[in-house]
Amino acid sequence: MAWSVGRAGWVGELSDPEISQQVGRRTFERGVAYRTHHRVRSLAAGQDGLILLGTVEGSRAETYQSIVTARPHPRGRSHVWSGRCSCPVGADCKHVVALLLVARDVAHGIVSGPSLDEPVLGSGDGAAGLTEPMAPMAPTPTEMRWSEVFRLADPVPDAAGASGRPQVSDEWSPAGIYFDTIYVQGAGSRGAPQRGVGLRASRQIRTGTWHRSLSWREALAGPLPGHRQWPGRQAYPPEQERVMSAIHEAGRVGGTGSTQFFTTVVPIRLDASGELWSLLAQARDRGVELLPGEGLSGPIGIEDEPVTLVVEIDRAPGDSGDLLLHVRPSGLEEIEGERTYVGTPVHGVTVEPAGGGLILAPLQQSLGLDAAALTQAIRGLRVPAGERAEFLQAVYPRLRRLARVRSRVPLPLVPPDEAADVVTVHVRVSSDI
Repeated sequence: MAWSVGRAGWVGELSDPEISQQVGRRTFERGVAYRTHHRVRSLAAGQDGLILLGTVEGSRAETYQSIVTARPHPRGRSHVWSGRCSCPVGADCKHVVALLLVARDVAHGIVSGPSLDEPVLGSGDGAAGLTEPMAPMAPTPTEMRWSEVFRLADPVPDAAGASGRPQVSDEWSPAGIYFDTIYVQGAGSRGAPQRGVGLRASRQIRTGTWHRSLSWREALAGPLPGHRQWPGRQAYPPEQERVMSAIHEAGRVGGTGSTQFFTTVVPIRLDASGELWSLLAQARDRGVELLPGEGLSGPIGIEDEPVTLVVEIDRAPGDSGDLLLHVRPSGLEEIEGERTYVGTPVHGVTVEPAGGGLILAPLQQSLGLDAAALTQAIRGLRVPAGERAEFLQAVYPRLRRLARVRSRVPLPLVPPDEAADVVTVHVRVSSDI
């Protein structure tokens, strides 16, 4: 599995003296040692090359999450960058240095991925999100058969609803939600962690900025009994309090497997529940501020129109008698960017446009597929002629029930598994005319 820094060409231009000057000589030397001993366990780039993310093994087999953010220098020189880490140092540490050096090597083609003779370590369920190290983020997709794709569950229903914006008075503290880049390793999965979205509660403080380190529990606690308000503990406006509580309730009961995040508080995972899409739209409509968090920049948008799935079936070229099946998402076609299918089964999609920001949209219907299976179905599936009867018996009726099916191949209008319920009446008609 090859690592890539994508469009982060700026990292290839960094020199040792530039890095050393920013972090200090001793920190730089320790980072060089970490790079030499293959302590960097994963590397990924995002946000059009302006963010580097990675997992670095510490001195006592701990794993730390490091993130480097960059921006163009105002005078046209090398990019200005800064690094943060989940280790005790917190910023511009040896783990950040090691991540930068490995990223620079990847940019120069010197290394392409983790050393194969180095074990990848896990660390249990840490409170700070240090659950398992990340694997490379862009593995070559594994081809899945149609029978492997259509093996999962029933669709997840979505809720609906919205209301008007509140009038926030001085006695309330407006609510906000940070949207973070996280990585999710499904329960029992041994593949690469998948990119996801985490949600963190926030509130506006007296300076007009937004609190960055509130847990959901702290955000919803409000003032202590006998105290109406004080800095950092003001209550949300009632209409915002209700929807923020509903988001917390919907998000904390779902989402399996381990989560990697880059903040001091645990986020809610967007993949946890299909109810979150409509609740986030309600939050937006009630004046809750949608804020770009860790790994994101630019505006956060929530689409009111859901993405629909259309199943297309056609003959394979030639005389094989095979069927070709594609799932076509309808919606968001005009937006170019990286798409991530969210949930197990998938109940929504996020798009990260090249220019920054994040757009979220629910699925109108679910096919009961996880993200890998739906991605394969979108790329296309082939049903061999010898398995056509099995497909028509086991899968086709379900597809017709869950989605619109367009077929250029004559297929039974009555699904085979329902044929036994059909009664055929023969009527003899005679006439003397």
